[in-house]
Amino acid sequence: MSSLKTETHRAASPRLGRHLTRLSALVSSLLHSDSVLLHYSCAVIGVVLMTILRYELNPVLHDRAPFTLFFIAVVFSAWIGGVGSGAVTVLLSAIAVWYFFIPPTNSFTSAKSTDTGTLIVFLGVGILISMIGEAQRRSRERVEEARRETHSILESIADGFFAIDRDDNLIYVNQAAGHLTGRASAGMSARKWQEVFAEILGGEAEDRFCATRSQQASLEYQNFVSAESRWFHIKLYPADKGGLAVYFQDITVTKMAQEALRDSEQKLATTLRSIGDAVITTDKSGCITFLNPVAERLTGWSLAEAVGRSLQEVFVIVSEQSREPVEDPVAKVIQTRSVQGLASDTLLLSRNGEEYPIDDSAAPIYSGADMIGIVLVFRDFTARRQEIRALQESEERFRVLAEAMPQFVWVADLEGILQYLNQRWTDYTGQTLEQTGPHTQESVIHPEDAPEMYSRWNDSRASGADYEFEFRCRSASDGIYRWFLARSIPVKDSDGTILRWVGTSTNIDAQKRAEDEIISLNTRLHLTVYESSHRIKNQFQTLAATVDMALLDGGEEVPAAALRRVGAQIRTLSVLQDMLTLESKADTGGVLQTLSSRALLTKVLEAMKQAPYGERIAYKVAEVELSVKAGTALALIMNETVTNALKHGKQGVEVTLEVEGDMGTLEICDDGPGFPADFDPDTSANTGLELIQVLASHDLGGTVRYENREQGGGRVAVSFPL
Repeated sequence: MSSLKTETHRAASPRLGRHLTRLSALVSSLLHSDSVLLHYSCAVIGVVLMTILRYELNPVLHDRAPFTLFFIAVVFSAWIGGVGSGAVTVLLSAIAVWYFFIPPTNSFTSAKSTDTGTLIVFLGVGILISMIGEAQRRSRERVEEARRETHSILESIADGFFAIDRDDNLIYVNQAAGHLTGRASAGMSARKWQEVFAEILGGEAEDRFCATRSQQASLEYQNFVSAESRWFHIKLYPADKGGLAVYFQDITVTKMAQEALRDSEQKLATTLRSIGDAVITTDKSGCITFLNPVAERLTGWSLAEAVGRSLQEVFVIVSEQSREPVEDPVAKVIQTRSVQGLASDTLLLSRNGEEYPIDDSAAPIYSGADMIGIVLVFRDFTARRQEIRALQESEERFRVLAEAMPQFVWVADLEGILQYLNQRWTDYTGQTLEQTGPHTQESVIHPEDAPEMYSRWNDSRASGADYEFEFRCRSASDGIYRWFLARSIPVKDSDGTILRWVGTSTNIDAQKRAEDEIISLNTRLHLTVYESSHRIKNQFQTLAATVDMALLDGGEEVPAAALRRVGAQIRTLSVLQDMLTLESKADTGGVLQTLSSRALLTKVLEAMKQAPYGERIAYKVAEVELSVKAGTALALIMNETVTNALKHGKQGVEVTLEVEGDMGTLEICDDGPGFPADFDPDTSANTGLELIQVLASHDLGGTVRYENREQGGGRVAVSFPL
C-alpha cells in the first residue's frame, strides 16, 4: 500500500507541476496585461465564482460571515487590475451578498441593523484592499519597466555581456555576446560559460572569476585570441548570490590603431625633423618640449638647450618697424584656445645676432577636450617677402597701365571668371567687377552678338588660341549700342600651362560707322555719276535733236526759238551740275549748310520750263529750310519725275511741295496714261527709278508712292521727315 501511494504521488507530481506552471503562466499574463476589459472581466468572474461557492457552502455557514469568501475575489481583482478592478469587485460582491445571502434572501431589504454595518465595513476594507493592490500593481509595473529597460540597454550595447550564477551556469547572454562568439545567444542559457566563452576569456579566466567572487571587487584584463588574431578587453563584476556579470569587447581595431599611432608618431617625428619649416612645440604652460633642426638654426638654440625653457626666452620676436616686442603667439593660443598668427612685419632675433623676417601660426594641441600643448610653425620669409614685393610692384604697374588705357581691360581665370576690370568698363556699362558676370553681361551685350561671342570665347579657352571678336555693347549713359573689338591672349607659365587670360576691348564704333558711310557714299556716288552721265547724254541728245529740227525747218538758218530751247536745255544741265557741286561741298566741309526749298526747286523748275514742253509745268512750293544733302536729293528726284512726266503727259505737269508738322511731301502729277497695272518700282529695270528709291530712303529717310489718279494720269508722292 505504501509503495502504491508513493507511485501515485510520483505520478501525480508531474501533473501537478504542469498545472501549477500553466496557472502561473495564466496569472503572469493577467498581471502583465494592459487590457481594461480583461481586468474587469476577471472582477465579474471572480464575483460569480465566489457567489457559487458561497451558495454551495450556505447549508453549512447559513447567514454567518456572508462577506468572507468575497474578500478572496477582491484581493485577486485588486492584484490583477488595481483599484478600478478591485472597486468593481467590491461593489458587485456587496450587491451579490446583500441580495442572495442576507436574510431575507432574494431581496435588497434587511431585517437587522448590524447587516448594514457589516456591509459598510466590507466596502471600506474592500476599497482599502483595492488601493493596496493598485500600489502593488504599479510597483510591479515599475519593476517590469526597469527590467525591460535593462534588457533593452544590454541588447543595444556593442559590448558582449553575460551573467552566470554561483554554479557557473549562464543565466543571460545578450545578442552582442552571441555575435562576438559567432553563435546564437538564444541557445546559450543554462549552459556552462566554459562551453561558450572559454577561448575569449583566456586560460586564466577561472582564477580571475574566483578572485572577483572572493574579493567582491571588479576586475578587468585583456586577452589575445591567437587563432583569430583578435584582442578582447574583459571586465568582471561581482553579483548577488555568488553570481558574476561579465562584459567583454573586441578591441582588435583599437589595438591596431594604437600600433598605427605609434608608427605615425615616429613618422611625424621624422617628418618634423626633415621639413623646411621651423617647428617648436610647448606644453600647455608654454615651456618648450621640441625643436626641429630648422628651428634650431633660426633661433640659435639647440634642442638640448631649449627643452624646458619658456618660449619667450628662445623665440624672441619684435616688430620690424617699431622694434617693440611682439605679443607671444603661444600666450594668445593659451588664452583663446584657437589658431593665432603673427603680424606681417615680425622679425625673429636669433641667439647668434641674426634677424629673420618670419610668418608663423600657433595652434593648440588637444587630447580629447583637454589642451595639452601648443605647436608653433614658422619660416624664414626673406626670399618670399622679396617675391611678394616684386609681385605687388608688377601688379601695381599693370593696374596703372590698365587704368590709363582707353580700352576696357580685363583679366579672367581658367574658367572664364572675371578677376579684374578697369574703371573704363564701369564708367561705360555702369557695372562693377562684383556686378559683372555671365548673366549681367547679357544685359549690355547686343542680343545678336552674345551667342557667337560666348561660343568663340569658350572655344578659345578650350583650345588655348588667341581670342578676337567684334561686338556691340550698350552704354549706361545713353543706352546706345556701340561697336567694340575684343582681343584676349592666354598668360602661360614656363611649362606652357595657361594661368589666366588678359584681354582688351577697343571702341571701334567710329571706324565701323565710317566704313558704313564710305560704302553708302560709294553707292550714291556710283548712282549719281551714272545718272549724271545718263542725264547729260539725254540733254545732249535733246540739244542735237533740237538743232537737227531747226536745220530741217529753217534750212541753212537756225530760228531764234530753236536756239532758245537749246539754251534752256544747257541751263537745266548747268543747274543740275551746280547742285551736285553743292552736295560735294557739304560732304567735304564746305560753308553751305542749308538751302531754301522754294529757292532751290523754283530755280530748277524755271530752268526746266525753258526746255521743250517746259511751259506745261505748273508748281507750288512751300518754304522750308533743307540740308544741302536733302535739297540735292529732292531736286534730283523732282528733275527725274518731271522729265518723265513731260515725256508721257499730254497737257500739263503739276509740282507741289507741302509741309505739315515735321513732314514734307513732294507730289508730281501728269495727265498721261498713268502707270501700268503690273508696275513695280522695286523690280523695274530703270536707272531713274532706282535713283529715286535710293535718294528718298537714304538721303531723305522717307518713302515713295507711285499711283494713278482718278481723273487720269499718274502721281509720284515722296514723303520725308524734316
